[in-house]
Formats: sequence, structure tokens, C-alpha cells
Amino acid sequence: MRYANQPLVEVPPTDPPSRSALWRPSHLGWKRLCSLRRQSVDDRCLADERIQALACEATGIGIVRKTGKCQSRVWRSWGVLGVLIMASASTFAGSAPDVWETLKGKHFIVSHQENAVFAAEVLRRAELYYDSIVQQLGFKRVDNFWLWERRATIRIYASRREFLEATQAPEWAAAKASFKTRTIESFGDSAAFLQSRLPHEMAHLIFREYIGFKNAVPLWLDEGVAQWCERGGNLPPPLLREWIPLRVLTSMNVHAVRDGRKARLFYSESASVVQYLVQRYGQQKFTKFCRQLRDGKTLDGALRFTYPKAISTMEALEQQWSAWQLTRSDRDI
Repeated sequence: MRYANQPLVEVPPTDPPSRSALWRPSHLGWKRLCSLRRQSVDDRCLADERIQALACEATGIGIVRKTGKCQSRVWRSWGVLGVLIMASASTFAGSAPDVWETLKGKHFIVSHQENAVFAAEVLRRAELYYDSIVQQLGFKRVDNFWLWERRATIRIYASRREFLEATQAPEWAAAKASFKTRTIESFGDSAAFLQSRLPHEMAHLIFREYIGFKNAVPLWLDEGVAQWCERGGNLPPPLLREWIPLRVLTSMNVHAVRDGRKARLFYSESASVVQYLVQRYGQQKFTKFCRQLRDGKTLDGALRFTYPKAISTMEALEQQWSAWQLTRSDRDI
């Protein structure tokens, strides 16, 4: 989950393409494709691929990744929305605000409410973040990782109020991820979502996909990894003058915390501890540490196995990290 600590910056809209751009000879097969979608699941998938290909051709601005596959294209205009709506025959440009529309990519499906330009940019960024986060964490991908029916869903609500009501998230939350359904939920059309909330929530899903859902991974590690990936591993975490004992931090469920200050301290400390492990002992060691958790070791056991001569318990980790934190504070503040 991501807390709201950044101002919202509106993304300027782009002008739609001319109406004539949507009607070329290649679009004479629309009616047959729409009919094909209603026959079976397999036929619908094939028809959707062709419809998306025609949408890219119609607007002339589709971006094709190296795979060259239609599902990995990204569409960036209002014209695409019109084509997809016409093809599915499910929604229309003048539809009610509560109607959800979708854009599909190689690893993601973006659901939105009448904001196709922003949704297309979300899809483009998500595909880029996917590759960088997996590489940053050092997690080896498998062939069916978030492909086809395993694609993750990004759901963008029209307003903060709708997001909070639908997700039952705490007031301070700005986004939420569901591990079991591979769903990211947020709201609005801000640069803050594209630059921080989106990679943050994606890192949650990728981390949990690798670690597994049954292993007892502390929430601070999950959140710390998400913030580390959100920053691309480049920006230092906030400097802390106070912190929560690591054993207490491990038992905390920040999702149930209603105090925004306490939640921010939880997030800042989580990011700082993860940053310390990576900076002090290296990314490969950290990946090994995560792998031990995936294989069923406790937190103390994974620390002891990965850092045998340096960190044998959480208390040892807290002692080293707090000394590093104080050194940074004295030097940098």
C-alpha cells in the first residue's frame, strides 16, 4: 500500500486524431470481428488481438515492443478508445461514469473510467517498470509470469472518495495492491501515480509472486522492498531521528494503523532497513535472503543463513542499522 505524501499533478490531455484516421480500408472487417467475439472464448481472444492491431493501425501511433506481438502494443490516443468501444459493443463515449473500460498489454490489463489517455500511459509505464523491477530484485522470470490469463489488473478510480469506498483502505492510503488477485487500485490521473504509486504497488505484487503467499514475511520487508523499487534503488531513504524497535516493527500491521504520522514512520523505517541491507551487503546477497524466505526459513533463519558472520538475529540487524542511521544523520543533516 502507498500513503499519500505527494501533490497531485494533472497530466495534460492530448488531442484526439481526426475522425477520418479511424476509417481506412483495413477496417472493413469490424463487423465480422465483433461477431467472432461472441462465439467462444478462444475466438474472442483472437478477435481482440486483431481488433487491437487494427486500432494501432487506425491511429498510426501504436508503440510496438521487440516481441512484435499485438498484445504488447500501447495506444496513446482518444481514437483508440473509440475503436475499442465500437469493437466490443459494450460501452459508448457517452456512457455513465461508473462504466469501466479496459486496455490490454503483455503483462497488464488497465481498467479505467473515461480516461483512455492516462490509462494508455499507465499501461506503457507498467510494462517498463515490470522489466526494471524484476531485474532490480534479481528474480528469475518464468515463461508464464503474468502472461495471458495471469496478467495483473490495474484499476483506476475516478476519485479518491470512490477509491476509499470501494477498497476500504485507510484515509492516508493513495493506492492498494491485492496479492491473490494481482490487482493494483488507485485513483485520479496524476503524475504521482505514474512516478511512485504504480512502481510501488507493482513491486509488492512481484515480490509476493516470488516469495509466495503462505510464507511469514514481515510487512516491513514487503513495504521496504516496494519503496526501494519505487525509487529505482537510486534515491536514499529519509533520515530518521526516531524509529520503532525492529521486533515491534515486525509485529505491526500498518494497514490497520489510522495515525498518519505512525504510518509514515513505519514506511520510512522499512525503506531504510532494506536500503541498508542492499547498500552494505549488496543486491545479490539481498536476493539470496529473499530466496531463503521463499524456501520457508524464518526471518532470523534467513538472516543467519545469508549473513552468517554479520547478522544472526533481528537484534543484530537493528544494532547495525541504527548505528548506520545515526552516522548518516550526523553526516548529512
